[in-house]
Amino acid sequence: MVKRVVASVRARLMIDRLREQHGDLVLQLAGGWGEPNTVICTLDGELPLDPALVWIGEIAGCPFYIDGGQRRYWQHVQLILDVAEPAQGGEQSLAPEYGPGFIARSRRFSTEEWTILSTQACPPGLATEAMALAA
Repeated sequence: MVKRVVASVRARLMIDRLREQHGDLVLQLAGGWGEPNTVICTLDGELPLDPALVWIGEIAGCPFYIDGGQRRYWQHVQLILDVAEPAQGGEQSLAPEYGPGFIARSRRFSTEEWTILSTQACPPGLATEAMALAA
């Protein structure tokens, strides 16, 4: 199975530490254009989920969302959750103010991965026509 979002070891360790301290978390790629790779980490239920958000996967038991307006931009790449020191802009309610923060890196899916993705159930909100663009 090809995943749309994965995480580095450092990101998984940071998630584990935050979950131990705070409980269930939600991850979201920031929707603004100023810091497009910033990932916001909040408590589950802390913020109302915008109906425009699209679920693209799960990291260490935490759902990961992108803004629906960004789905066409990000549909051709795998997002890789990582940690940057210091945090690179954006407000993360659970990350230390001047400590490490989550960021998203990306890499293009290979032709083989696109073939596999086209046979997998499409995550809610991701346009199936986007799959055809890569063919």
